[in-house]
Amino acid sequence: MLGFTNKPCPDYLDNISYPRGFRVPEFTKFSGEDSRTTWEHTAQFLAQCHEASNTDAFKLRLFSLSLSGTAFTLFTFLPANSIHAWAQ
Repeated sequence: MLGFTNKPCPDYLDNISYPRGFRVPEFTKFSGEDSRTTWEHTAQFLAQCHEASNTDAFKLRLFSLSLSGTAFTLFTFLPANSIHAWAQ
C-alpha cells in the first residue's frame, strides 16, 4: 500500500498475489471534497475492482489507490495495523 511507514493494513497483505492476469484498475479518485458520498465512492470502487472485489485482502490493498486529497491524508493517519477486514 504505497510504502506508508505506518500502514493501516497489515504488511502480510502485500505478499498475497493477485490473480493471474490481474491489472490494477485506474480508479476514480475520491477526495471527500465533492458531492459524492462515501457510499457512492465505495460502490464505484468495488465495481472498478472487478474480480478483486471478491477478496478482502485485494480490496484492502487497493483502496488507498482510490483516494486523493483530504481523504487520502486521513487514511494515512489511521493507526498502523488497525484495519484487518474490509468490513472495518
